[in-house]
Amino acid sequence: MDIRGKIANRLEYVVGMMNGNNFHANAAQPLSANGPKQFYSQVRLFATDVSWVSFNAIAGESNNANTFINGRGKGAFDRWGIDARYMSKFMPGLMVQGEAWQGHDGANSVTVGTLVDGACQGPVPPCTGSGAPGVQRRTWYVLAKYLFTDGLLENWEPVVMHEQFDPNTSVSNDLYTRTILGVTYYFENLPPKIHCKLQINYEFRHHQGNGPGIAVDPTSGVGDPFAQNAFLIQWQMRFM
Repeated sequence: MDIRGKIANRLEYVVGMMNGNNFHANAAQPLSANGPKQFYSQVRLFATDVSWVSFNAIAGESNNANTFINGRGKGAFDRWGIDARYMSKFMPGLMVQGEAWQGHDGANSVTVGTLVDGACQGPVPPCTGSGAPGVQRRTWYVLAKYLFTDGLLENWEPVVMHEQFDPNTSVSNDLYTRTILGVTYYFENLPPKIHCKLQINYEFRHHQGNGPGIAVDPTSGVGDPFAQNAFLIQWQMRFM
């Protein structure tokens, strides 16, 4: 179910409900699509036709299947977010955008993909896990870029972005941060209906400690895979 619309070109709304991730896992017997459900909503207020601020929510029930990285638990969860974008009409080409989310997961399991005590469905054992309340997570980012439309730097677009992810707000040594410095070049005068651009980014990555249960690879030159800076080049071509 999905309901959306726009009022007076100033307020945009979305509200809906969907099936959860991989309803087959932990589903009641016989298997049914009427498993975990998630509710989502967004209200977006437009300051201009291209600048806005949004308030977002996602809540419902999750299971712990196929979530090896920062795996969710089995049970109720929620996410609350705000995002905004500013595109200047006084300085055409300037865009600033940001987003922040916070929320808690379903109950924890001892092993990702294993059912949690008190949340077992179906007759097949085992059913293990602590059933402890899910962790509280928080993340945010800010991005700014400027597209030059004339002069020597025409079609060049420098970009700067900073983001942060805290996978568990109750732990003090697991914070991930990343700062990206980059530039994009947009190619013009290509054959009709071809869009093409070249992106070059350098990422400064940092991991504050290792967090619980994470072992650093002792191999020389490897270490913490989440704290390795990276230089990236990407070429995109789209045929319209």
